[in-house]
Amino acid sequence: MNNCVKKGKRKKQKAGLNKSILDVGFGMPISAIKYKVEQIGGVFIEVPARQVKPSQTCPKSGNQHKKTLDIRVHECGICNYVQDRDIAAAEVMLYWAILYRDWESVS
Repeated sequence: MNNCVKKGKRKKQKAGLNKSILDVGFGMPISAIKYKVEQIGGVFIEVPARQVKPSQTCPKSGNQHKKTLDIRVHECGICNYVQDRDIAAAEVMLYWAILYRDWESVS
């Protein structure tokens, strides 16, 4: 049998299984964190990272600039804000959560 045929064999089945594993595997810690936060009276807000793109968005200007993983410092070309990439991403997620919480309380 040809190697090309073997490589693509049951590709859809594998993709479905991988998705199931990811859904179950990563959902459990999130559920535990959410439970603990709500248990002490906090509010758990999950940021949709694919839409928000926190590591590629400037927390000050909102400008998005695609970066590779080896770039560890966030430098905004619009507002000249410079910060460690992880801290800038955390700021973006914090601002998003605050705006989301405020929007939820209005609606």
